[in-house]
Amino acid sequence: MVRNNITTIGMKNLNSIIIAATLLLTPLVNQAQSKADTVIINFGSSSKMVFFINEKGDLEALKSYDLNALVSDMKDKIEAKDTTDAQEDGTKYLKDSTALAQQNENELSENSSESNSDNYSYDNDQNEDYSDDDDDRWRNQDSDGWRDNNRWRDRDNNIVFSNKLGNNHYINFDLGMNNYLEDGESPSSNNAPYAVKPWGSWYFAINSIHKNHIAGRLSLESGFGVSWYNFKFEDASLRLNKTDTDLQFVNGIGDSFKKSKLTASFLNVSLVPVFDFGSRENKGIRIGIGGYGGYRLGSRTKYVYKQDGNREKDKDRGNFYLNNWRYGVRLQLGLKGTDLFINYDVNELFNTGRAPELNAFSFGITL
Repeated sequence: MVRNNITTIGMKNLNSIIIAATLLLTPLVNQAQSKADTVIINFGSSSKMVFFINEKGDLEALKSYDLNALVSDMKDKIEAKDTTDAQEDGTKYLKDSTALAQQNENELSENSSESNSDNYSYDNDQNEDYSDDDDDRWRNQDSDGWRDNNRWRDRDNNIVFSNKLGNNHYINFDLGMNNYLEDGESPSSNNAPYAVKPWGSWYFAINSIHKNHIAGRLSLESGFGVSWYNFKFEDASLRLNKTDTDLQFVNGIGDSFKKSKLTASFLNVSLVPVFDFGSRENKGIRIGIGGYGGYRLGSRTKYVYKQDGNREKDKDRGNFYLNNWRYGVRLQLGLKGTDLFINYDVNELFNTGRAPELNAFSFGITL
């Protein structure tokens, strides 16, 4: 049964959506009186569409409303179990209003699609979720650049970079071991007195790195930093004796020898081209090979031993005929967030003719 005054909606199944939708028009006919004409349309198995007409002119006005939009809105409300009052302002269902809203929605979708696809597309082969505060990622070539270090591809599938990606700066640390070669061989193989222990001969460096994108997968890393060689001799009794003509390796005096070590520090600069084969920064394989040069800042020896039952420690500072300059080749290998390095000094560790002809090298991990 349908009454002239309706304030709530009663429904038993989804087919009653249309009845609820029709009730949104009640404010437009000023709540029909008992004398109003009533039109009832039966549809479906148990549903009805009811129109209350106060004035015949309202029938003409009904043509201006989008009943499809009204029905769709009511369907969403019922599925969401929205129990709010069904009486609403019907002006939002005018055909001009719904058409304008749809037009605005289409234009917004087209503009968004064009801005994201004209120049670049996001290369997200890792299926990472970027949202909320990452809107700057979607700027194209004409913008100020992207905030993060991700690579992007153009419509030809070429990797491109933003300005910010091409001018990165960071601090890293080289941590590993060092040793040297004599005529391409380890002094240990010849039982040389100056052979060093691999474990305990530590190499450490602090580097300030600027990374600049050149083209495609190629970047250039320029560095500036300080490094330390630590050569721990296999023979703990070994002493370095500098004479006027050469450097001599002699045995020390003591009852028990614990450590014999030579340390040298250098101020370095480096230049390493890097090829990155990952789809995004620090997400794939990286290979870099370049050069470096350094100037010696200082050097010293350290001896630890026991004499007459007492622990003794001697430290001597000097140049020990060490070469003031070092220069060589650096190789870098990276996978995702891990980088390995190898340094090889092309020039000799000591001055020529003053000490054994040794070429120092180091290897380890970059943090």
